[in-house]
Amino acid sequence: MNETEELTEVTESVTVDSNGDDWGDFSSVFNQLKTEEQQTESDDEAPSAASEKVTYNNVTEDSMQALGSVVFVILEQVTSLAAGIEFHFDEKGKESVIQAAAPVLNKYNAMSMFGNYIEEATLVIAVLGLLFSARQTIAKQKQEALANGKESEAVAA
Repeated sequence: MNETEELTEVTESVTVDSNGDDWGDFSSVFNQLKTEEQQTESDDEAPSAASEKVTYNNVTEDSMQALGSVVFVILEQVTSLAAGIEFHFDEKGKESVIQAAAPVLNKYNAMSMFGNYIEEATLVIAVLGLLFSARQTIAKQKQEALANGKESEAVAA
């Protein structure tokens, strides 16, 4: 008898009888493991919204959008001051530029100058923009008050 015939003879003689087996029936355990595995696979296919946030060099897309919005507000204020009229960019146009800017800023690693402080930098820029806007508003109201002859209402800025 050669090895192949012996192997065939051994495998044919082995039968599994779970009724008299001391080990018991593990089919329920196997079914439970298959169910857990399928649930894990379905969870991997549908990640949560929190894990879907896009990051560029450890800077979240939300942080980049916030910075872009602040920059556009400041640009609107400067343009209004230079033109002497109220000016606002188109909202859809601003959003598309902000979306397009994120990969470019990532490509040139432009956000690295803020380090891990992009949110703080955005806040500082926003506050400075607000102060600039407030100063311009006060100067404009002062000029209007002087023009209307109400010098006593004019406040020194």
